[in-house]
Amino acid sequence: MYSKLKGADDFTKDFIFKFRYLYFFDADEIGISKRIENLNSELKLELPIEDGKILDNLDSEWGCYIFHRDQDSGDLEDILIEMIGEKSQTLITESEKYLESNELPEKRQKEFVCIAGEEKYKTSKKYKKKKSLISVTGQLQFSGMSNAVFIANTDHFNLENLNNNPHCVKIANLFS
Repeated sequence: MYSKLKGADDFTKDFIFKFRYLYFFDADEIGISKRIENLNSELKLELPIEDGKILDNLDSEWGCYIFHRDQDSGDLEDILIEMIGEKSQTLITESEKYLESNELPEKRQKEFVCIAGEEKYKTSKKYKKKKSLISVTGQLQFSGMSNAVFIANTDHFNLENLNNNPHCVKIANLFS
């Protein structure tokens, strides 16, 4: 859209538009290579995107980062839990114990709705242990706040941690 703003007039003739599109996904259990394959299939660029790299294509820059715990699986939560654990493994261990000793039955891990006087549970399970683990650790620092607020404001992710974490370094390089 913005690339079409350039015209022959004195005001826009010298505009140079170059956009950088960055995609972020979890590897989950399907893996990094399959995520990238799916992304390339959807984008249909002349050259394929590679994990953690910037590609010049069609007068724009394209890149992606696939969050992973090990060689080919995992997610953002794995990275965050590892980073929190580097500062306080006891906090992670005790939070895990709390979650395990207070786990609700599967039925209660689904969304509960009450419509027109009828109470029921929806079909899909909403509980994610790793997200809950981050939430429990975060509540000790920022009561009542969401995981996003915790991630943005916690001292678990200070400049030194971010500069030394290989995942964070690769992500930062996508922006430079």
